[in-house]
Amino acid sequence: MRKLFHIEAIVDHTIAWDIANIASKKAVKFEMRPVVHGGEDEETGELKARPTGKEIVLALARSGKSFVIKDAIAEVKRVGGSPHSIYAACADLKRDKRLKRIGPGEYQLIREVGEKAVRKPHGSVRAAALDIIRAAQNGSGEGVPSDLIAEKMMARGFGKTSISTTLSQLTAAKKVKRVAAGRYRVEEA
Repeated sequence: MRKLFHIEAIVDHTIAWDIANIASKKAVKFEMRPVVHGGEDEETGELKARPTGKEIVLALARSGKSFVIKDAIAEVKRVGGSPHSIYAACADLKRDKRLKRIGPGEYQLIREVGEKAVRKPHGSVRAAALDIIRAAQNGSGEGVPSDLIAEKMMARGFGKTSISTTLSQLTAAKKVKRVAAGRYRVEEA
């Protein structure tokens, strides 16, 4: 009876052909498959795990203001992953309010993983608009231009479409007075 051994080894690609050539002639059963990994650790030389779709998306999102999903798909294909992992990662990060879609196939990181979501209390847009108008108005009675209000509101993270609606609501509630076309002052009670 022959003694058989199961030998398993991870080898560098430069000698893989030589080993395969010898093993295919002498082995009872021969199987060879590539090892999927994410590169070698620079310090220890050990193999790292292949990056997940979420890791790729977060790395691209952190690298600039926004990223295009095609870049993430190209990167995941380069490391041997599935494009579906990118779509799933984007959906998960959007659901967790960490990622925001800003255009067709374009995303932006809102906050880092681990940071708590910041919920704005109801009416915070109005309160911010009132604060901006109060701070910018002077004693001349001239009024604060809506362009300046919009600029400062967007700097605080509010959308451009919410500004005109907010000014209309504040005017209707008699908290702000429209003194000229596109100019507002806070009504002092």
